[in-house]
Amino acid sequence: MAEERSFTRERPKTVGELIEALQKFPASARVMVPGAQDSLHDCGAPMMTLVMLNRYPDDTAALGPHKDASDMNVDKAVGVVLLAEANREF
Repeated sequence: MAEERSFTRERPKTVGELIEALQKFPASARVMVPGAQDSLHDCGAPMMTLVMLNRYPDDTAALGPHKDASDMNVDKAVGVVLLAEANREF
């Protein structure tokens, strides 16, 4: 069995840990998510989605280790909270 990767800094992994981490920032601070290259997007509303954890554990950093499973017929998917970019309003 592969050894779990460790990171150089702690990252929140649950809603409770994220709330605790966010409480260290000003309540008026704007929240954004990364886009392509060096762009940023406003954060959309949190939503629940199904994910296969560690589906790509050894793949490139750009792809990420987890896979959206909402369109798959899988029994090992777990529900997670996803923060995506907000829909653009014109």
